[in-house]
Amino acid sequence: MKMIGADTQALRDLGAQFRSGSEQLLEIRASVGGRLGNTRWVGSDAEQFRGRWTSELQTTVTQVSQALVEAADRLDANAQAQDQTSADGGGCKHSKASC
Repeated sequence: MKMIGADTQALRDLGAQFRSGSEQLLEIRASVGGRLGNTRWVGSDAEQFRGRWTSELQTTVTQVSQALVEAADRLDANAQAQDQTSADGGGCKHSKASC
């Protein structure tokens, strides 16, 4: 019989990795923003790039970070649901033909 369900610890570990990645992205965003602000660079290219960073790129990094946290939350919820199902005696208790 093949397994139906999940290795809940693996799901939680993956969620933790997603959260860590999210935090790293936010740190990178802050670092890049700070360095960009402190970099000697003048002219239209500098203004255009800084404007794009502020209006588009920084927002994109934030959205990806948030998406990773949301995915981590779903992984944790799935792990919890699987643990609850297993604790409640869930799973197949019938013949292989009916599973």
